[in-house]
Amino acid sequence: MAAFQKQQGDLAARTADQAKAFYTKFPTREASDARKVEFDLINLTVQMGNTNRAEQLEVMEQALLKDPTLSEDDRLELRRQKLMRTLEGRSDDIDPATLGELEKGVRALQQDFPTGRKSRPWRCRWRKACSRRVSRQEAGPWRGRS
Repeated sequence: MAAFQKQQGDLAARTADQAKAFYTKFPTREASDARKVEFDLINLTVQMGNTNRAEQLEVMEQALLKDPTLSEDDRLELRRQKLMRTLEGRSDDIDPATLGELEKGVRALQQDFPTGRKSRPWRCRWRKACSRRVSRQEAGPWRGRS
């Protein structure tokens, strides 16, 4: 399975490079779409385990967040993905310091996007992600919070 994920990650990275070549060669209005495709593919590459592209993903993410044409929902999704990446690559048991960091990030998102169209669904996904990784006893303060 690891070999397959590596192969798929490498394929996504090559495709992202092609998207970048496209918007570099043809800087038209479709370039914005190509940049989003490149970002999604680099994100997938990092999720598949290619940590060599993590820094590139961070740079692209910061550039996208500074884009004034980015919708609030897209901005929320980018920040949510960044927060969820902190869970990836960790064991099933998360230490209390990491939980505190994640809780702080979630609260920042709730404050920055109180009425975002996608805000309620990601809260549910967040709870599910944490409940899978934290035992019931450790999750005590998380139960019942909205």
